[in-house]
Amino acid sequence: MLRSRRHLALVSVWLLGGIPAIAQTNAIPLPTTVSEAVFRSRWEGVQADSGQRRSAAAMLGIAPEKGLLSPMRNVAESLREGLNLGPLDIHPGIGFGWEYSNLNSNEQPTSAGSDNSFFVAPTILLQYARDIGPWSINAGYSAGLRYYLNKNYHAAGTGSERNPFSQTGNLSIGHIGTRHVMNVNASGSAGTGLNISTGQNQNQRNLGIEADYSYILTTYTNAGATASYTTSMTNGGTGDDGTIARYSGSLFADWLVTGKTRLSTTFSFGQNSQDLQNSPDLSRQYVQTMVGIDYTLTEKIKLDAGLGASYVTNRGVPDQKQSYVGLRPAYHLGITYEATEKTSVRARLGFQDADIRPTFRLEARWQPRVNTGLVLAIYQTEGFSLDAASQVQVSRGIIGTVSQRLFSKIDLILSAGWEQTENLSLSNTGAANAQNGTEWSYGFVSAGFVWSFNNWSSWSTQLWTSNGNNSPGQSQNALEHRATVSFNLTF
Repeated sequence: MLRSRRHLALVSVWLLGGIPAIAQTNAIPLPTTVSEAVFRSRWEGVQADSGQRRSAAAMLGIAPEKGLLSPMRNVAESLREGLNLGPLDIHPGIGFGWEYSNLNSNEQPTSAGSDNSFFVAPTILLQYARDIGPWSINAGYSAGLRYYLNKNYHAAGTGSERNPFSQTGNLSIGHIGTRHVMNVNASGSAGTGLNISTGQNQNQRNLGIEADYSYILTTYTNAGATASYTTSMTNGGTGDDGTIARYSGSLFADWLVTGKTRLSTTFSFGQNSQDLQNSPDLSRQYVQTMVGIDYTLTEKIKLDAGLGASYVTNRGVPDQKQSYVGLRPAYHLGITYEATEKTSVRARLGFQDADIRPTFRLEARWQPRVNTGLVLAIYQTEGFSLDAASQVQVSRGIIGTVSQRLFSKIDLILSAGWEQTENLSLSNTGAANAQNGTEWSYGFVSAGFVWSFNNWSSWSTQLWTSNGNNSPGQSQNALEHRATVSFNLTF
């Protein structure tokens, strides 16, 4: 996982189905990883933990114009105005649609009676924003359900995972004093979707909390501290129920050497842990020290780099691999190029904390014209497996979206992604080591059509194909083909 002292909140892009919501963004959202996008591909409505409006119009920062269905316009606008309670905005929504898939959730071909279903998709979004003196508070909550009317349709899972339900939330509190700045941010999500690592539908819950405090010592010197905690929990599918967690903390000081150069020193510590059902708990701990430099090359280009050392230990890992522990170098290198408000490139490479492989992420957005947009991400991330004990999974991939607006109300969207995942064992013995070096991949292509009648109603169509619910040990992958059409109301 890429980390920096100054947290960069990345806006995720799903654009993989669901109810297009109200366009309120002023920038092109950046894509997330393939595994996250696929897992949320059937989630409905706005995802409040990322602030993502999933319509192509929102991706381009364009609010849909009012058009057809004018007799209902006054009713919709009156309803929306009546749901604004001071700083609290309430946005209900509902969608009606039909979905087809040639495979069920166990990768088996479906029969004519179980390969399609009509669905109903209610959603809700709550947003709260208020400034009280030096304090600022922003919060959001969203929930959505896609309920399939055909009881035999199991493309989205069976049992408790059959009708994809999701809920997301965020909370941000900030305080600005005469000499200090404090921020606390929290976000969470819970829902069902496809885990491409196991090829099975699962229920996952995620929580992240981070806080930072910075104090102005002198005109040129700052000091402060940061803390963060993240956790993911899963159940369902073929893997054991499991929890992975990470906490970290740091102390830092920085000095403004010149108008373009800032030096910093950071001491940090943390732990990554894995707790799987019927498997012993294990964790990786680290302490690290690093010296960094931020340099403004031009008004549009900024560089940052850091060099230091970390000391890593394992707990609960039998016959551990010595190359993953002990004293190791630590580094990071980043570049940001902000050509214009609508065109930017960001890249970051790092090997720090408890990493066993370097991590990398390149993000680019380009809006050559008002109605045309491109977003792209290339990445390599790592983290404990939620499914196999003593294993770290390294994932590398690419994901992007191209969107074109036609005739003021119609958006054409093309999304594609590919991800390869590699199992790396922390142990020299056992079942985990038997899968050491195992690699598998997942890819998808999605084409979408969104006709926005106005800013609260739309018609959408999506075609999706992927190389199947890929998982280790499969002799072959079954191609999945999916089609969805829906009429959506979002107030």
